[in-house]
Amino acid sequence: MAAPLREAAARLEFDSLKGFLKGFIDLTFEHDGRWYIADYKSNWLGPDAGYYDGERLLQALAAEHYYLQYLIYLVALRRFLRQRLADFRDEQLGGAFYLFLRGMPEAGVYFARPAEALLDALDRLFEEGQ
Repeated sequence: MAAPLREAAARLEFDSLKGFLKGFIDLTFEHDGRWYIADYKSNWLGPDAGYYDGERLLQALAAEHYYLQYLIYLVALRRFLRQRLADFRDEQLGGAFYLFLRGMPEAGVYFARPAEALLDALDRLFEEGQ
């Protein structure tokens, strides 16, 4: 995970993990044997595509905690695929695309493929509720 996202995650605090979590994945798709999520964002980062480059996208992901959103979505997608596809293997989970519409088509695309160990740890955390 990129440094700005790790730093933002380190500042998060939770009292408990009891209850339900509700969210909507904008798009899931399969390409070349790998499964992905895509989430569309309409955030205003600046007046032209130059404001939608890598560093500014990382800042937006950190400020809005979108990194946590895509981690949760990927854990959910992986759980779903494990249940629905008998031959699913974890390496078939491709990653997450965040599409900042105001920067496209020249810029505004962020992609992440978190380490399986991170997804495993988050999955265990949700499973245990601690």
